[in-house]
Amino acid sequence: MERIFKMVLCLAVTLAAATFNTGAKVTLPRLVSDGMVLQRDIPLKIWGWADTGETVKLTFQDKTYSTRADRRGEWSIQLPALPPGGPYTMIVSGNRGGGNEIVLSDILLGDVWMCSGQSNMETFVYRVMDLYADEIRAFNYPNIRYFRVQTKTAFGRQEADAEGQWVPAMADKIANLSVLALFFAREMYDRYGVPVGLIHNAVGGSPIEAWMSPEYMRKYPDPWAQVELFSRPGYLDSLRNATAAATPAAARPRSNPMNDNDPGVGRWFRPEIDDSEWDTMSIPGYWSEKGVERMPGTMWFRKEVTLSAQQAAARSATLRMGTIVDSDSTWVNGTFVGNVTYQYPPRVYPVPAGVLREGRNVIVTRVTSNSGNGGFVEQKPYKLFIGREPWGQQIDKIDDPAPAGTPGWEIDLSGDWKYRVGAQIPPAPRTEGGGAGRANIAPRPSNNSPTGLYNGVVAPVRNYALRGFLWYQGESNTGRTAEYRDMMADLIEGWRREWNDPLKPFLYVQLPNMMEGSGFHSENESSGWAEMRDVQRQTLRIPATGMATILDAGEWNDIHPMNKKTVARRLALEARRVVFGEKGVSGTGPLFDRMTVEEGAAIVDFLCLGADIYPNLRLGGFEIAGADGQYRPARAVVLRGNTVKVWNPSVTRPVAVRYAWAGDPVDANLKDRDGIPASTFEARNPTSSQQTTN
Repeated sequence: MERIFKMVLCLAVTLAAATFNTGAKVTLPRLVSDGMVLQRDIPLKIWGWADTGETVKLTFQDKTYSTRADRRGEWSIQLPALPPGGPYTMIVSGNRGGGNEIVLSDILLGDVWMCSGQSNMETFVYRVMDLYADEIRAFNYPNIRYFRVQTKTAFGRQEADAEGQWVPAMADKIANLSVLALFFAREMYDRYGVPVGLIHNAVGGSPIEAWMSPEYMRKYPDPWAQVELFSRPGYLDSLRNATAAATPAAARPRSNPMNDNDPGVGRWFRPEIDDSEWDTMSIPGYWSEKGVERMPGTMWFRKEVTLSAQQAAARSATLRMGTIVDSDSTWVNGTFVGNVTYQYPPRVYPVPAGVLREGRNVIVTRVTSNSGNGGFVEQKPYKLFIGREPWGQQIDKIDDPAPAGTPGWEIDLSGDWKYRVGAQIPPAPRTEGGGAGRANIAPRPSNNSPTGLYNGVVAPVRNYALRGFLWYQGESNTGRTAEYRDMMADLIEGWRREWNDPLKPFLYVQLPNMMEGSGFHSENESSGWAEMRDVQRQTLRIPATGMATILDAGEWNDIHPMNKKTVARRLALEARRVVFGEKGVSGTGPLFDRMTVEEGAAIVDFLCLGADIYPNLRLGGFEIAGADGQYRPARAVVLRGNTVKVWNPSVTRPVAVRYAWAGDPVDANLKDRDGIPASTFEARNPTSSQQTTN
């Protein structure tokens, strides 16, 4: 009887499985889709999902391959190494219940790069139109394809699929794509004539630990404690439940002190408001430098502009309000034209037709400062463009320029504005643990949390064959450079392990010059950006890495410099050197090699991977220290070849030299004959360098 029962049960399970399989379909990850670029010249993995045991067939370039889905419903087929070319068609089909067939078209074979890091890798095309409007409008590279991975974070699990689609690099499709990645791809395509695929998963503000796998994160106790907490079963659910319990379904809008305490809300944006008793401030600049108390809060600014009838009737107008610390909301003649919620993006606000008037016009901007040092960043455009604007009205769309002959006006808005303080918010009380207003609040995961982005946007890509990695990150880790040195090495090793290639090329960008500076940091003063650049230089010890040095491509007043073309060109030079083995080219510039001491001077030898050092008559940016460890400005000259002599008469026994040791080292001018600047470095002991390159 028991035997008969088991036979019946087995038959029932079999029938149930057959019934389930009847309606199943073979599926593919979104990366494997129409328009994709597959990596040339190395074996390829095509993968997906189906019913357990289902036979999956794949036809590509007149050859058919087959496999079976495993017990987890996963399958993969390996294609042989194939030369560049296309477009091709791929057919994937299953055999259960009549099966299903997926036809993928317009497939190219070329070079595929994963582009990762934080906001400077992420920076979109529309943000740099002031520099590149004409060439962006003419961008026409259908053989460059771009897959933007939707940002996700995950803890205790790894995402299996990346959301996105392959997009050709055409002018009407690239406004919200990475300008650095696109310019790099163009450099490579123009050089080799091979299709280029870009998988872009960069996330603004992300630290390196967010990109590391759990396996490597275990080495770092503090970040790993967060990983364990967020991965604990039920922890994230408990956070969501606690939030829901604290916010009833019919809850009132949450209180916002910046709005609740601001008498201007709902009133001061109106053009008819009497501002005769408002004070006057010249912008750009920060209000703490202009006699206003430094305190978190809001400030209202108003400016009148007089327009002619022709100007008021123009077909378009764009308000450019530079960059504002931290956020703003802006109106023209009482009509809301836009807002930005954090400080870095340029303020480019289209003014709707009919808003401008003949005669008096009023522009109002409400600025919110979180730190108390709010204001308008210097050396940015503060202008009203009427009729013909340099690159169109919409920041998320590449508009066609106005026809030739269209009248246009450019009205400067810098100078005196009326202002009045809105809300002033005292700093949040500090808790016993030293934090501000964070007592008894459970840690919450974010894009910055360790392993979150690895699990969310790297793991779902790891089956996709790549030529290499492009990395631009470091701003979020300044001040933690000793830890960063180890994490960078672990990140590279971990990613290479995932792609099963211990020498998979890893190309990265060194931090540029940034922050206002007059040259040297005096005595023992440190510079977080200089320290980070030095750690990034030392990463070249790792084989098959390349670094783009961009000490001349930054902006002192913007963490997101617009000159991404120079960055892309130097990354491309490093690709030519590291990946394709070209000789005599490099995007790195002179690298510190070793230091010796002769007759009271430091003799510094440089390694030049591309051109030799340009023999400047007088070099700046060097400092020298004796036994007391105190750095002093130094004189420096090219002694011979790639050797520089560094000295200061007051330092008779030098023990250390450093170069470009400031956020914005304005005097640093050492470069090679191709104009690529030397990297920041510090050499503390007159011994042979540990620096090696690949």
